[in-house]
Amino acid sequence: MDYLQLVEAISANSTALADAAEQAGLETAVLTCPGWSVADLVSHIGTVQVWAATTVQQRVAERVSWDSLPEAPKGDDLVPWLRGTGAVLVAALTAADPAAPVWTFGADRTNSFWARRQAHEVGIHRWDVQAAAGAPRAIDTALAANGVDELLGLAQMRGKLGAGNGETIHLHCTDVDEGGEWLIRLTPDGAEIERAHAKGDVAVRGTASDLDLFVWGRVPASALEVFGDRALLDRFQDAMRV
Repeated sequence: MDYLQLVEAISANSTALADAAEQAGLETAVLTCPGWSVADLVSHIGTVQVWAATTVQQRVAERVSWDSLPEAPKGDDLVPWLRGTGAVLVAALTAADPAAPVWTFGADRTNSFWARRQAHEVGIHRWDVQAAAGAPRAIDTALAANGVDELLGLAQMRGKLGAGNGETIHLHCTDVDEGGEWLIRLTPDGAEIERAHAKGDVAVRGTASDLDLFVWGRVPASALEVFGDRALLDRFQDAMRV
């Protein structure tokens, strides 16, 4: 997906999340985010969007402190505020140069990082709130495949996948013609990730949406086709949890 497609995904999913929050009710529990209500999740997403928009608008070289951000409103003002934070983030990213340098917490140190990261942040949490409302909608195929790739990269960078003795996990999106497969190899020095069709000690097949939800810990392995070492797959999903 290109930069503007990711920005469009932020806009669409922000609106859908706000709509689902109104449908579910702010006090409803979000079972896929244990301990959170819809209000908690809306407050989180809105604050993250303000944080990202501030980072992009001010072209900062260092992390913006969360303590410097305004607090989210309460009650009936919360969802309208969220609609505004999504619009502000979209406007900031649209006006920005995708290649301009800015502080990030990833390997990509440009505004492109924020378009990608925020598209997946709001996309996953849109699904969470829709699930709380009883009607989750699949993640767009292209966005979901990109999301699997992004989360794998972040997990690898942070060392979350751990080390191993050459064990391999193969992920395969069944609805993506090209670029929808990954081989994760756990070596003594850490995880290696390759975009490739290959045989793994455990193989997982499913739609891009289901694979994205799986690596985010939203759906169990039983939602997918699994071949091989299920204990290794459980270990992998536990390592990916955020």
